[in-house]
Amino acid sequence: MGMERCKNNLMFRLSKLATELIAKPQPKIGRVKRTNARNLLERLQKYEDDVLRFMDNKNVPFTNNLAENDIRMTKVQQKISGCFRSLDGAKIFCRIRSYLSTSRKQGMNLSQALQMVFRGKLPYFTSP
Repeated sequence: MGMERCKNNLMFRLSKLATELIAKPQPKIGRVKRTNARNLLERLQKYEDDVLRFMDNKNVPFTNNLAENDIRMTKVQQKISGCFRSLDGAKIFCRIRSYLSTSRKQGMNLSQALQMVFRGKLPYFTSP
């Protein structure tokens, strides 16, 4: 029950803040322009369950930094070389990065994970 109260309190405070930001005088001609604050508030209200899912489910991280970090190395490689030379090369790069990222998230030593692959063995990964 305390978590639900915390969520409601958070949404109330966001709504109050957005109302204060929106309270600027608007011209009386035409449609009223919707502010960024108003758009954000409406989006948070519409997707409240998804935005606050981390409060109910301990397996959901507070941020998506892990996903962003996984993508970052691909973009860095692309910036350094300008592009991948072939689609197959891009697929191989992504497959290796995915394996290393999963190994790291599972707490494995990356050099051991690579050694296992070169020996034809795959580690056992647990699901969350």
